[in-house]
Amino acid sequence: MRGRWPFRLLLAGTGLIFLTMELYSLPALRRFAGGQEAFDLRLSGYGLAEARAYLAALGEGGRHFYLTVQHPLDTVFPAALALCLIGVARRLNGAVSLVLICGFALLGAGSDYQENASVRGLLLVGADGVSAEAVAQASRWTILKSAAFGASIGGLLLLLARAGQRRVKG
Repeated sequence: MRGRWPFRLLLAGTGLIFLTMELYSLPALRRFAGGQEAFDLRLSGYGLAEARAYLAALGEGGRHFYLTVQHPLDTVFPAALALCLIGVARRLNGAVSLVLICGFALLGAGSDYQENASVRGLLLVGADGVSAEAVAQASRWTILKSAAFGASIGGLLLLLARAGQRRVKG
């Protein structure tokens, strides 16, 4: 029983960060950018023209908000999400699946941190200063983050479905 409380607190904290981003920081960034999605949410990536248009639409205020509000939240979130995924997978005990889910969760978190560093560089130089290479690098990290976390969550959902089937069968 004692080991459940830290995990429950982790789940609650991760959920709180997620809700803060979904209900506050990401909508604010959309408003700054005239409805465009943040780099973090462009799961299939973005090119130079898209990045420049987004940075121009954000303006100085939006770039400042991204750096001082969204990025601090997204500094805690990747590790918290990965730990939650790993914690749930451990409780389901599916040996090979567990290793894959944990591996993808850690890859997702690492890629998210690389994405954050790359996006920070884009935000600091603005629309006129970004290079095609810097945008391509940030975009690759965004795609890898999305794929890795998606694989981890997908694997976890399969484990949950199997656990549910076992409960129903007896």
